Amino acid sequence: MAGGRRSATSGQRSGQQIMSTKHQLNRAAKENRLVRIHREELEEGWADGFVVGTGPDFFALELVDKSIRFDGYNCMRYADVSR
Repeated sequence: MAGGRRSATSGQRSGQQIMSTKHQLNRAAKENRLVRIHREELEEGWADGFVVGTGPDFFALELVDKSIRFDGYNCMRYADVSR
């Protein structure tokens, strides 16, 4: 999910980029892979976790901390994922 910082005017992701993100996250969920999610327009840093649910616009991430211990859940929009 490559991407860089976007300005306010270029912050919109294309439909193709969002579909690619959905595909990658669905695959990660099926393979039970740990993922790192960046949402540069909303927050600094990243979230690590396992994709535990997907929907048309949002996905659920079971968060893990630096020690790989479960640390709650977060629901995110595909359109907000920057990489």
